[in-house]
Amino acid sequence: MIIKERCEPIELEIMKYIKVRSALSATEMKNYSVLLKGYEGEKEFDKWTENLSCDCFILNDLLLEYDHNVFQIDTLLITHETFYLINVKNYDGDYYYESAKWFTLSRSEIKDPLLQLKRSDYLLQQLIRSLGFPNYSTEALLVFINPHFHLYQAPMNLPIIYPAQLERFKNKLNKQTAKLNDRHSKMAKLLISLHKTTILLYSNT
Repeated sequence: MIIKERCEPIELEIMKYIKVRSALSATEMKNYSVLLKGYEGEKEFDKWTENLSCDCFILNDLLLEYDHNVFQIDTLLITHETFYLINVKNYDGDYYYESAKWFTLSRSEIKDPLLQLKRSDYLLQQLIRSLGFPNYSTEALLVFINPHFHLYQAPMNLPIIYPAQLERFKNKLNKQTAKLNDRHSKMAKLLISLHKTTILLYSNT
């Protein structure tokens, strides 16, 4: 059940407005393309969550804060025992993983998307506990939604769901039969009430 819908990022709305009324610089156009591609990937993931039949709450686009640290979650799936923190990436093309770093095939290093995931997971755990819910575990996952993405040399233990694994992940979730209760509902409402509306500039592809 979706209890927090996804909205188009404010940054993207602003860039669209500017684009219609004046020419964007090369840097602005690149930023616009990044934001648009990221949002399109998130919307594709939203279509995927429509096929979930397990009892869960789906919270999209959460911007939260713990101990003066702001963190962003693309999608939070609340099931009976686990909070699945999911960051969606819409990368396409070929990349490779080497010495805990990410590269394009042309050997250009890119920002490690797992760093943001780990940070968000840690802060979410601390926030949940501070709100009085110490018994719920979190599982942070990086979901690559674009079927044309491939990561070479990736260790098997990375918290990643590749495009070809999405169906198996859906089946895993749908096998859960435990039902949500009032505590889950209270937790979801609390997180939504804590959602910040401050503009946050970040790369989301």
